[in-house]
Amino acid sequence: MAEAFDNHQAEFMALYCGIYQALKLGLDQDPVWFYRSDSQVVIDAVNKGYVKKDKYKLYLDKALALIPWQVDLFAKWVAEKDNQGADQVARQALHHQGQVEKFEG
Repeated sequence: MAEAFDNHQAEFMALYCGIYQALKLGLDQDPVWFYRSDSQVVIDAVNKGYVKKDKYKLYLDKALALIPWQVDLFAKWVAEKDNQGADQVARQALHHQGQVEKFEG
């Protein structure tokens, strides 16, 4: 049986998916990207370029590796009450672990 993912892993997956989709849409030509999240762990990790807990390192490293060199990513924390839509997407990711597991392999 697959290991259950926690909410931080889902938030890191949301970061990865957002960057991936931006690239698919051709937004790599825009020099500045803004990322907002109600996950302080993810925002701190993006702004510092590292995360203390090893179990999140793979997620952060893969997400940051997608960002083109010419793009500056600005990450900002927002209150959960102001970020309801993104919170729902992260919760859905927890329920689709079969798709999320492909990321680790």
